[in-house]
Amino acid sequence: MSKSKLTDWQITKKELIIKDHFLSLYKYTTINPLGKKGYFWVAKRFSPFFVVIIPIIKSNTTLIIGQYRPPIQQVTWEFPMGAVSNINNPQKAARIELKEETGFTAQELKLIGQFYPAAGLLNQKAYVFVAYNLQPGPPQPEDNEYFETQIISFDKLEQMIQNGQIICGITIAAYYLFKNQKNHV
Repeated sequence: MSKSKLTDWQITKKELIIKDHFLSLYKYTTINPLGKKGYFWVAKRFSPFFVVIIPIIKSNTTLIIGQYRPPIQQVTWEFPMGAVSNINNPQKAARIELKEETGFTAQELKLIGQFYPAAGLLNQKAYVFVAYNLQPGPPQPEDNEYFETQIISFDKLEQMIQNGQIICGITIAAYYLFKNQKNHV
């Protein structure tokens, strides 16, 4: 079997375009396996990962969050998710995000998968957790956050995906990871 050329890329230059405490944006100059020069834009977030939490309210019921997303100028419905500054443990970050966005604390968190949601642009990896045995409490959103929540069945969630009411790709991917797990509920 011959060696694949897929990894025969060269990054010849990394130019920092902008940086703040949330994001660094770079322009990479590359040479591909055929010797052709190209450019890629690479976004690096303050945290190398973020978490997605699928809260189990009852055996076939979950909670989704509605929020306005300025990049697309729309409200999206999605699972609780986010990154936490100075936290290097995905499970700990999941507990913080769940409490912050929903008010719930979970007695049990189960990691069901991980993926890169935008590997062509972003360095962050998503860790997907299912949260069980939830205890309610008041949400603790950050100053720039505002959420509305819905408790829905997984059948309704899938219907919302199919009819385009849920457009968040991360939520869709996390749901299908969850749906394909054995003994998830």
